[in-house]
Amino acid sequence: MQVGIYMLLDVNSPLAGESINRGDPYSSYYTAYLNRTFAVVEAFKDYPNTLAFFSANEVINNVETGKDNPPIIRAVTRDLKEYVKNHASRPIPVGYSAADVRDNLLDSWNYLREWSGDQDKGICADEKQNVACQEKVTTCLVETFSP
Repeated sequence: MQVGIYMLLDVNSPLAGESINRGDPYSSYYTAYLNRTFAVVEAFKDYPNTLAFFSANEVINNVETGKDNPPIIRAVTRDLKEYVKNHASRPIPVGYSAADVRDNLLDSWNYLREWSGDQDKGICADEKQNVACQEKVTTCLVETFSP
């Protein structure tokens, strides 16, 4: 068994045009952007410690951004999965790193249904409702299938 450092890589960057613009997601999905994401895959796909790629990271960060962004996130995830399948020598998962937005967490999960790197920063942090909240989240995730 080899123990080491494994990489979960976000294919986006904070530079303009190199990530999904949560305020105008449809303007983000174009050839140059996709080519940039594919270039990140090319740069890291052959390293044995590349564990996964994130197609987006916390793009949905409130209820409003949960309206228009999911189709773009899903499209980018689909395109990256296809690229990895056709260009990598081994399977490498592609998923979305979700923000802790409780008002639409389960809706986002149900819509995206991808391998999800949900960053649980305390989805149910309110101690008074913690048990009920955890049960709701757990029930939702247990009853789902994600390839």
